[in-house]
Amino acid sequence: MSYFCTKCDVVHVYPKTPKAKYARHMKKYSAPFPNKTKVGSSSTHLISTFDRQSCRHLSDDITAAIQSVAKKYGVSLQYGGGTYNEATATLKISAVVANSNGKIQTKGEADWKRYHNMFGLKANILGTKINYAGEQYKIVGLSPRSRRFPVLVERVSNGKRYKLPTSAVSK
Repeated sequence: MSYFCTKCDVVHVYPKTPKAKYARHMKKYSAPFPNKTKVGSSSTHLISTFDRQSCRHLSDDITAAIQSVAKKYGVSLQYGGGTYNEATATLKISAVVANSNGKIQTKGEADWKRYHNMFGLKANILGTKINYAGEQYKIVGLSPRSRRFPVLVERVSNGKRYKLPTSAVSK
């Protein structure tokens, strides 16, 4: 059960049968929690509990709001998942710096440039296309923590990403 507390100016989430101290606080300072409140021409959604849908809406709004900050500092800010339970949510935002030609460099590309020698791979094959198991793939990066399948590739036909062994590209 959620109530908006007029004293604290926050939303409190109480168990179905609140303890006496919560019951007194609810009775004195709270109003029923509204699902949607109209403010001017736009609407504001108040979150009473976190679920998958509310976290997605929240992350979309946060991502849109921080794009001006990203532009100011010349970086790319992206939502990268998170965790939630009924009362709290932890959202992950990643910042990526553009390289010298203005292209945003992914973690896989940066790891390729740094660790390709460790796997016996050539630096110049990043971005090239290879044939593997009858399909055409583009090499997009390296995942050094994945020892068996460290090469990150993207299938040309549908854009899906996969991991391949180093033997698939060292021919």
